[in-house]
Amino acid sequence: VNPESLNAGWSLSGPDEYSTTGTDSQTISVLVIGSYTITWEAVEGYVTPAEEAAVLVEGEILELTATYVEQIGTGTIAVTVNPESLNAGWSLSGPDGYLHSGVDSQTISDLVIGSYTITWETVEGYVTPDEETAILAGGETLTFVSAYIHLVPILSGSFVMGSPEDELGHHVYETQHNVTLTTDFFMSATEVTNKQYANLAQWAFDNGYCNASSSGVTDNLDGSIEELLDLDGSYYEISFSGSTFTVDAGKENYPVREVTWYGSVAYCDWLSLKEGLPRAYNHSDWQCNNHAPYSAQGYRLPTEAEWEYACRA
Repeated sequence: VNPESLNAGWSLSGPDEYSTTGTDSQTISVLVIGSYTITWEAVEGYVTPAEEAAVLVEGEILELTATYVEQIGTGTIAVTVNPESLNAGWSLSGPDGYLHSGVDSQTISDLVIGSYTITWETVEGYVTPDEETAILAGGETLTFVSAYIHLVPILSGSFVMGSPEDELGHHVYETQHNVTLTTDFFMSATEVTNKQYANLAQWAFDNGYCNASSSGVTDNLDGSIEELLDLDGSYYEISFSGSTFTVDAGKENYPVREVTWYGSVAYCDWLSLKEGLPRAYNHSDWQCNNHAPYSAQGYRLPTEAEWEYACRA
């Protein structure tokens, strides 16, 4: 509990009707693994932190952290919709029954400090971002950034695969050959961003599909422990602390970095799980739909031929 001198209470619930209460910071050992929810006590003069749910994994420590913000003054909320041309709507709710709806990017000033939640509108052809909750502090600006994934149709057809000798980056071992794709498919119009990856990784972590620490994210499906995302490499722009992923300020819409091939596959499977679709990949052997990618129902990476076909337009 922050600040430590606050003497704030809390209530923790978990599997098998587990329930306990406490005051200030505390460590509880020998708990059954599973999903736990913590509710923080209201303290006069402070904004009450939002309820939090997270998954306790065997042999690990789950940290649930409350940061009480003193209720002084007002703040500003900036809503950013990406892509900017989307004309997407959203709904913002906050303290004392506050409710505001808008379209596209917008800045709202002189708001009472406290906990705010934004819900994004569904847009045809896009994957809808998750609902998001954060605390607005006095004199500060809280930014909500949407991360719509735009899927565009790629129609089947024929092309010459491989680079010609005069193409920049050509390698001598490349041989041009005719390839025919017989199946239409959809592909994201942009690279996966830091915000998109962090949001989905948060969902996967909360549901026990991956493990995370300050140094990286590892797989937790089909017995796999492969590294998915390096969080202490030279170029990382996503961080993990306590039980929360954050993105470096201003880097929300940059392409995600330090992600492994396994992390790319996991991202596809997380999208499938979130939307109730069958996973395309088995994480014990990493085969896509048992060697039949074109009939996979869930999200997947493009084949090498599909990628070059789409890239060459």
